[in-house]
Amino acid sequence: MFVSASIAIETVQYISEIVFINEKLAVETWNTIRILLEAFGGGNEILGGFWVILFSLLIKIDGIISIVCRNVGFLVFFIGIATAFTNSNYVESLFGIAIITWFLLATLSKVSERE
Repeated sequence: MFVSASIAIETVQYISEIVFINEKLAVETWNTIRILLEAFGGGNEILGGFWVILFSLLIKIDGIISIVCRNVGFLVFFIGIATAFTNSNYVESLFGIAIITWFLLATLSKVSERE
């Protein structure tokens, strides 16, 4: 978080200096730095996506619920990565819905594994 904040502060200062000289460069710089900020802790979706895909790969495939859970895990991963490249609340909301679905499926998969 501290790295992310430091980069953001320095970038805002730089962009405020160049925005009136070269607006296109300022926008491109901000869009590029925003990806780094998300990767360094501004976007918990990225970390959550990696976490879910790792656990999805560890799920024992023994029924339809576990197969669906693994596939939803891949979807969560890709949506988590997509949040770094879009500036849409819809993608972040979709990530939230997908990860809740994944948790429910993972729980059902674990319960059905015990039976």
